[in-house]
This record gives sequence, structure tokens and C-alpha cells, in this order.
Amino acid sequence: MAGGVGLLLMTNHGDLPLPGFDWTHRDRVIADAFGVAIESAWFPGPTQGAVASVDGDCLLTDHPIIRGAPDEPAVRSIVTAACSAVTAGGDAAPLVRLSDEMVDMRTGRRAEGRCFAVALDASRERRGRVVVATRSGILGSEGTTFPAPGMLERGDNRRFVVNNIRWLAHTL
Repeated sequence: MAGGVGLLLMTNHGDLPLPGFDWTHRDRVIADAFGVAIESAWFPGPTQGAVASVDGDCLLTDHPIIRGAPDEPAVRSIVTAACSAVTAGGDAAPLVRLSDEMVDMRTGRRAEGRCFAVALDASRERRGRVVVATRSGILGSEGTTFPAPGMLERGDNRRFVVNNIRWLAHTL
């Protein structure tokens, strides 16, 4: 990061309703180094087992990752299934907030103040940019089954992923 290289850290959901199955435990160590917390959670869509479309006020529309280049359409929705949560303070931008109506099915807590993705721009300490997001399943194409069904073609997921890479490479 000191040399200006970008980092995209996409974790998956936290512990399943089954004990001892936490896909975030290694990613939390990396995220913590940048002041980002990955919460081991299980935020499904509006109904258990359904996908969720995160859009509207949940998107930071003035950030280049969401806005895109001037001649391109903006990211208008992220489609995800059950995911963990990301929180950060300081200079982190909440790219995609989880909908306040989403509820952690393990604890019953609402997603208030929690995010799907946050971005940290370069700083004096870190010349590289960082994005920490959850639900890595959005990277998989249709037909992907492990670790979860691929969701790249849903909503604006593909545009979101490509814009992340371009922003991290300082080309957006």
C-alpha cells in the first residue's frame, strides 16, 4: 500500500446459523489494519433466503465507484444475498450501506449504520486505495455455486466490481 497499489478485500458472510462456520475470520485481520471492521453477521434479503437489492439512499452517489465516468451509467443497485457487515470510521467512505430494514438473522439486530462496502482513498500513510466489501459471491458469474451462487449479472454488480478495480488502479 505504501507504493500506491490498491486492495480490494471482499469477504463473505459471517458464521452461518451453524456453529463454527465463519468465512470472515481471516479477512477481519486484514481489514482491521486499515481501520475497517468486518462484523461476522448474516444479513439476508427482506425474507430469509431471498436476495436483496440495495439501492437509492444506500448508495454514495457522488463517489467515483458509484458514479462511474462521465460518459457511463452510474451504479444504481447492488444485488446480494446474505452478507456480513462492514463498518469504518475516519476517512472511510460508506460506498454501499445495508438497508436499515435488513435484520441479522442470528441476533435480530437491524443493519442500521452497517455497510456492504466502504472505500478509503490514498493518504499520507497509505498511497494506495482500499475497498472492503462483503458477499464475495457477487464476483461469481451465473452458474457459480461455491462458495455461493454467482451474482455478477444481477443489478449493477458487474459495473460495481469493474468500477472498484478502475478506482483502485487510479484510472477512475
